Amino acid sequence: GYISENYSRYSPGCAVLVAKNGNIIFQKGFGKANLELDVPVIPESVFRIGSITKQFTAVAILQLVEQQKIALNDSIQKFIKNYHSKGKTITIENLLTHTSGIKPYEEIDAKVPNAIRVDFSPEILIDSLDKLPLDFVPGSKYQYCNSNYFLLGKIIEEVSGLKYQTYLQEQVFSRIGLISTSYDNPEVVIKNRVSGYSSVSGEFKNAGYISMSTVYSAGALLSNVKDLYRWHQALNNGELLKNETWQKATSPFTLADGKLSEYGFGFFIKNENNVKSIGHGGAIDGFRAVEIYYPEKDLYIVLL
Repeated sequence: GYISENYSRYSPGCAVLVAKNGNIIFQKGFGKANLELDVPVIPESVFRIGSITKQFTAVAILQLVEQQKIALNDSIQKFIKNYHSKGKTITIENLLTHTSGIKPYEEIDAKVPNAIRVDFSPEILIDSLDKLPLDFVPGSKYQYCNSNYFLLGKIIEEVSGLKYQTYLQEQVFSRIGLISTSYDNPEVVIKNRVSGYSSVSGEFKNAGYISMSTVYSAGALLSNVKDLYRWHQALNNGELLKNETWQKATSPFTLADGKLSEYGFGFFIKNENNVKSIGHGGAIDGFRAVEIYYPEKDLYIVLL
């Protein structure tokens, strides 16, 4: 009742899955997947997941760490050769934990009208980012920033020799049977793909086009509630990473002054009213997403 009464104030439709003690106890689609065709959302509906993509990027990096192809304390210049460190050491761990001091790429003046619609190579964006000063000394502060995960995507490509999306398909999606998860491509026909909407003075409009090259490894994936629950299970069961790597990924990072941040490697770690949660949200044109796990209650919730 609560969902069906409330979702429509924010969006034309949503899909929900709740699992407790390893069993799905609720999964349902609400509202419309496409307002023009009047199609309902179903649990299989495929949505943009925005920044939940960062979990996949982090796990891909950690797989390469486990294979000893990279180390958490490697400087990023080892892989992104002409990137200037501005006299500071920026490590892979700094990127994973949003402690690099690198500015958000949204601050780049592209000098191109509607730059968000243009396909850029990762190199062009990284090159522009390199020209901006650091915001703070790496490791001294936590500042959530898409640039960090954009750079990690490029490092995955450099180290593996594969395109970011190819690496994920081969080493992650295929390995654990994620059949509805992919890198967003507007030209590919994707079964059950939902249309995105924005709300303009209380009225829904079709969301404007944005190039996935502007979000890349920080936000370009599509998925559905079933796949995200399968992803959660695979991580918890040690199917993709060793247990100690997973524990580290879901522990808060310690800043230089000894304070704990609320972020591990691709996961927010929060403690509200003494209830621990591990999860991530996503917000991208036309879509909102959230997935959250309460380990003490073994309760997993995903809303797209």
